Amino acid sequence: MPEIDVAKAFTMTHEKTKEKISFAKGKHEVDTDTAAHFYVKAHLVGAKPNPGAGTPAFMRAAAEERAKLEAEHARLEAEVEARVNANVREKMEAELGERMRIALEQQAVAALNGVDAEVNKRVEAATKDIEARLVASFDERVKAAVEEALLAQMEADEKAAAEKADGETSTEADAAGGKKTDKAGKAK
Repeated sequence: MPEIDVAKAFTMTHEKTKEKISFAKGKHEVDTDTAAHFYVKAHLVGAKPNPGAGTPAFMRAAAEERAKLEAEHARLEAEVEARVNANVREKMEAELGERMRIALEQQAVAALNGVDAEVNKRVEAATKDIEARLVASFDERVKAAVEEALLAQMEADEKAAAEKADGETSTEADAAGGKKTDKAGKAK
């Protein structure tokens, strides 16, 4: 930190912190900005007084310098504000874009859920229809199989009855004539 040697005590307002700083006569350690300040320099040991201070030319030059500084300050302030506004606008656009993306995703999910529900209804209806057809087909096949089995049983019963009748006729004939016949009644 720089050291200054104050020739005459003074008080100044710090430009950044806006606090009042008092300097007594003597040596002080200060920050670089404070050491470079024109008001501090004017109170240091060995400082030469400005011979034109207070004259109209000095006052005009000081006013011009002040106007330049104020214009530069206004320009910088406008630049900072423009940058801040641009950053805020960018962030708002990004947030809006993100919100829109989320809303679109939610709409897509809702649409898909609606489609899924419709598809599920259709699949369920088709499943019920297929089950009904299968049951009807199965019932028809069972009925046909039962009819076939009954028919086959009836045929088998008739054949057995016919064979039994033939066998009895054969046995009677054998008993009467002693001829042997086969099941069809033919002589052997």
